[in-house]
Amino acid sequence: MIKNTLPKIFLPSLQTFLSSILLTFDQIFPRASTPAHTRMRARGKILFAALLTAASLLSRLPILHADPVGNLTATAVISTGASFSWTNQPGVRYYAAISSHSGFSLRASSAISILDQNTTHYPTLSSGTLLSNTSYFFRVKVSTDGDIYYQSVSTYTRPSIASSSITFVSSNSITMIINRQTNVYGNYNVLISTASDFGASPQTANSTVFSSTRALSPSATTYGGLLFGATYFIQVRTLWNGAQGGTLEHNASSYFVPLSTATKPVLPTLRLISVDLASFTVIVDTGLNNDPFPFQVSYSTNSNFTGNNTVSTFTFSPDQLGLQNSFTTGLLNNTTFFVRARALWNSGGTNLLLGASGYTAIASSYTYPSVPSS
Repeated sequence: MIKNTLPKIFLPSLQTFLSSILLTFDQIFPRASTPAHTRMRARGKILFAALLTAASLLSRLPILHADPVGNLTATAVISTGASFSWTNQPGVRYYAAISSHSGFSLRASSAISILDQNTTHYPTLSSGTLLSNTSYFFRVKVSTDGDIYYQSVSTYTRPSIASSSITFVSSNSITMIINRQTNVYGNYNVLISTASDFGASPQTANSTVFSSTRALSPSATTYGGLLFGATYFIQVRTLWNGAQGGTLEHNASSYFVPLSTATKPVLPTLRLISVDLASFTVIVDTGLNNDPFPFQVSYSTNSNFTGNNTVSTFTFSPDQLGLQNSFTTGLLNNTTFFVRARALWNSGGTNLLLGASGYTAIASSYTYPSVPSS
């Protein structure tokens, strides 16, 4: 409301000025010899005395003025904007500014003049879109007040979603780049799990869930210590800079689109269990791999798996792991042969060689001889 509380800033100076004139009036305006000059001089002295009296009276009179700004709060804060409100006084003009710098440096601030309203919203034409996950300082005062009457409040804009991409996968690690998007700085939280729901259901409560919080950076980050040959699901969210310690979820962004990949497989196990006239039987199992990956079996009459009559390769689905698989194609009786196996990568797409494990140790044997003719 309007009340009579304006400090009389200029009146003491005016009183001092008028008093000094009256005290030195005879030096400033010497006595004149003519009656006309004498009358003018007397009237001038009366005028200055009247002005001094008026200034003295004014200094004792209340002058209408607006209260300082009150009840200033930040409202409706989003990732690229914020609103601020205060108690409005009808007919009063306000001067407001927002800045990402607490000292309201010119390079980082935007100022506006507001008439008869109690709220303002950013972005404006002058401020542009605010940066995400950034501290902002807002201040407002009655336009006729000095800067000491500014009322201030600070807030953090909300974080935006940080995009993520997988750049490299090994047998027990995943390397990712987290793109900060419009976030100026801050932290992100990444969840890596063998369950697509990240252990949220009773059925997946015991699944592996790896959580890490790191600072947003343009550099790639590697997450190691993962299971060999395991399918993983990944989701990333940006944490709010204004959250208190230990409250990761408070005003955090939504998760980026979940990603999925599999760590590359390591060696499976290969057992040669029987040999016959022109055939042999093996069992291939997952070994140290977490998932049942598809696998390949190769055999040859050459120990280096090259040359003529060389390699026969068979690809088997995961449901054949641990089962007996017999091979007869291209085998001769009473001949040395060599056999090896490797696991294929689930995330290799149609390229079976991409990301495949190394080969198992080579097993070898002789096929049985056939009965000679007589």
